[in-house]
Amino acid sequence: MSDRTLAHASYLARLSGAELIVMHVLDTEVIPPSAVLTFIKPEPGATEKGIEEAKQNLWQSFENTATKMLKERTKIATSSMGSMDDRRTRMAYIIRNGKPVDEIVRESEGGNYDLIVMASSRIESKVRVIGSTARRILDSASKPVLMAHE
Repeated sequence: MSDRTLAHASYLARLSGAELIVMHVLDTEVIPPSAVLTFIKPEPGATEKGIEEAKQNLWQSFENTATKMLKERTKIATSSMGSMDDRRTRMAYIIRNGKPVDEIVRESEGGNYDLIVMASSRIESKVRVIGSTARRILDSASKPVLMAHE
């Protein structure tokens, strides 16, 4: 999540009186299960249940870190915007596990959202292709998408 994109989204939400929902997706494919197992050192006689517990603890740690990051960033975003006719931006966040494109499209289609705002670091020109996640969301979502360059 780009601070610049969050600032733009916060500004738009404040102008329109909308609520801003910040979504972060923990990509389950970033750390394949086989790689997770290399970090888990089961003791002799450990069971499958023990390994599954260790995996769950690792993902819980990822979720806790993402939650802390989102709390800090949404707090900064809401406090950095000066008063605009005393309107406050209502801001919340959600965390999902899965493939980012699938989760973003699923959430946008299932919820009452008007606009998807996201960052892409690969927007350079009309000729160049934007990032693969951004492109797939543009192709898959039925909601309007505002793309901000990081």
